[in-house]
Amino acid sequence: MPPLDLIRQRRSQRRDFRSEPVRRGDIDALIEAARWAPSPFNIQPWELLFITEPAQKAALGELTRRHMSAQMKRRPFLEAAASWTRVTQEEWQEEGDGVYLGDQLPDSGFARLVAPLLLKRPGAAAALAKLGAGSGPGNAAKRAVAEAPLLCVVFRRLDRVSPGANGDVWTLLSIGAMFQNMLLEAEERGIGAQFAVAALETAKGRDETRLLLEAPETCEPILILRMGYLKKETEPILSTRLPAERIAHFNRHGQKKP
Repeated sequence: MPPLDLIRQRRSQRRDFRSEPVRRGDIDALIEAARWAPSPFNIQPWELLFITEPAQKAALGELTRRHMSAQMKRRPFLEAAASWTRVTQEEWQEEGDGVYLGDQLPDSGFARLVAPLLLKRPGAAAALAKLGAGSGPGNAAKRAVAEAPLLCVVFRRLDRVSPGANGDVWTLLSIGAMFQNMLLEAEERGIGAQFAVAALETAKGRDETRLLLEAPETCEPILILRMGYLKKETEPILSTRLPAERIAHFNRHGQKKP
């Protein structure tokens, strides 16, 4: 498939995957795609941990549930999330950014009725979560992580930092390039991927994750991907992006023509 078509086709997959294990040859291809990502001074500041053991996946799922439940009780987080959540598909397509609420919730149930109201009242949502009403997203995330055929944990090597005063930024940019390589290779092979990072939002959570995975202090977990072979769906997953004229400039910022 042409690279640009592959880029446009890629989606974050919230749906369930096929239950079969990801083949070792496909995992090797993901690793090879990651290996050839660009990085400043060729420092390659990453390590990858692929997890297939049910017990390890279950432990990461429980850690995800606990941290997501705590996150749902924080009003600042809920306010920020609400600002990027669009209630209708029409609003989502018109804005060209953020996420569509319907993609984040089950197809039916009380949540779809109540969520639009709570988006307008983050304080009330945080209060309800503290009373135990926010357990649904955490439990769903736990199941999604624990039942994924494959998890990939991306570590940032803290002992491999780019030279320069802005070295941390260049290092993180290169890690972004690395897992984009992986995502595109996965798409080519019919493997879906979704970020599952609730446990990594805080320094405490990252440390708990590192200890659970028995990684050294020089390895900071910064991304967890749940992965698996995609089911054949009758409806494609929609997405939207800002129009080119909103993000592209020529010669000077604000100049829209070369």
